[in-house]
Formats: sequence, structure tokens, C-alpha cells
Amino acid sequence: MKYANDIGGIAGQILIAAAEALDADYSKGDAAYSVTELIDDPHIKRLQREHMAEVVEPVSHSSFKVDGQIVHKILELAAHRLGDAVVIPEKRLFAEIEVQDGLTVRVSGQYDTCAITGEATLGDWKNTSVWAAMQDDPKPEWVRQLNLLGYLAALNGVHVEALEINLRLRDWSATQVGKKAGYPRVPYATVQIPMWPMAETRSYLATRIRAHLDAYGSTDCEPDGRWENPPTFAVMTAGLKRAAKVELSYDDALAWNDRNPDAKRRHRSIVERPGTNNRCEPNGDGHSYCPVTQWCARGRAAHGLPEIVKPTESAR
Repeated sequence: MKYANDIGGIAGQILIAAAEALDADYSKGDAAYSVTELIDDPHIKRLQREHMAEVVEPVSHSSFKVDGQIVHKILELAAHRLGDAVVIPEKRLFAEIEVQDGLTVRVSGQYDTCAITGEATLGDWKNTSVWAAMQDDPKPEWVRQLNLLGYLAALNGVHVEALEINLRLRDWSATQVGKKAGYPRVPYATVQIPMWPMAETRSYLATRIRAHLDAYGSTDCEPDGRWENPPTFAVMTAGLKRAAKVELSYDDALAWNDRNPDAKRRHRSIVERPGTNNRCEPNGDGHSYCPVTQWCARGRAAHGLPEIVKPTESAR
């Protein structure tokens, strides 16, 4: 992967050098897949492997990756002070996973901390937004990642009793404390992650490995992989900009409207709102959050690029 200096000047050059150093230092060991790869979309990961030397990412998109090293430095200092009897920092775990009869795949995953304070708590640290910390439920990808890491820990003889995500809130503001309901009091938050039964985790892991093994020749992402928001149907009241109700189907919107007539007898209509694929579509700087847009039919269409025309046998 290469980086484009969309920031400009020496600051951009420094970030590029840091991002390249982090890429060079990263290793999943001798595993076929890492946990991070497996929870991501198989189609995207395949295109990344095939076009790794051609991928160019704006360095501003990697700033959170670089910022994450601050957290890892904190963990390193803490482990040195507290000792391994309290906190075991950053360890990569390996396991052979049987996908089907006669097929075993080696998987690795690295946790940030394993705290031993009465019970073994496996933790991951992330830089994220206040909005993410204020949601009722943790992000699905956090749940998947921590449960897979907990499963690998169990296969390596570590009995994990709890999972948690520790958040460093990059956009936290002291001026908002007390003004917004549920706004974090400090720029850090801890989210407890529900633990799956071992059998469920084992099944999910095998399913993800098969999905990635079967991705060769894939033509599209999974809905989660492209951050799909499905179409919705809004019940709109004449003269008002805000929908009275939004449903996922026309029939549900119609049924709600029948049960809840407008008190002022104003005319209502049901308007379909198109779905979006937020990872594919261009954001404010003209790029997208998908690193392989230019090699994906859906991504190219979202950016208004022409279709990729494959040569015919006679033209080869």
C-alpha cells in the first residue's frame, strides 16, 4: 500500500513515514488469516491482496491508525509498572481451526490487554468517537473481534471470564459534560462485551474462514462489509419536513399510518428513501472508506467511474 500526502507539507510526510513504518512492523505470524481480516469483508480483503501494490490511500485516513500507537505506548508503560501478574500486554495467539473434514487453517489474533484482577478480562483499546461510546449496544465488529480473541485465548490455555473495549474518545469536549444526556464525564469509556457460548464462537469462526476461502472470484461485498443502510419508507405529513414515522417496508409504513391518523386530518404520503452503501460512496474529500473502490464494480459505480471491461479470449 502507498500513501498520498493529502495533508501537505512536512506534517503529511511525517504521517506517511509513520504509517509505512507501522505497516512494515505488522505481522500476523505464520497464520493464514488474522482475526481482524476474518471479521472484515472477504471481497474487500481479496481485492486488497490482489492490488496491494497499487492501492493508494490518503494519509489523512491513516491518522487514527497512527494515533492508536499512543494507546499502545500507554499499555507498554502500564505493564512495566504493574507487572505481568496484573496485566499481560499485547500478545499474539495462534490456533489451528478445523473448517471441515480434512481442512485445517491456522488463525492468529492479538489482544491489547489481559487483566488478572480476580477474573481474567480480555481487553482491546480503541480510538473512537463520543457517539460510539453513547450507544446502547457495542458495535457488532467489536463483539465479533473480542469473542474470537477470547476463543483463541481459550485454545491457548487462558480461561477468559470477561471481555471489554476500552475507548479513548478523540472528539470529547469538557464543555459538553452535563449538557447532553449520557455524555461521558471523562474522555475514556469502558464497554462490556457480551460473551458468546464457545460452540457459537467456534461455528462463527469456521463460517468466516470458509467465506474468505470462497472469496476468490467474488463480485460483491456482504451488506455489512459495504456498510449498507437498506431503503426505508417515510410517512410524510403535508407541510412538515420531518417524517411522522420511518419503516423498513412500505406495508409497515402503511399499516402504521392506518393505526395513527393525523389529528389535524392533514394529507399524508409514503415516500421511499433510497438505501445507501456508506463504505462505497465518496465522502467529503471525494474518496471513500473502501481502499479498493477502483477495482470493484459497485464502488466504481458509486464514484461515477466506467465499468471495468475484461478482455475477451480473442483479445488476450
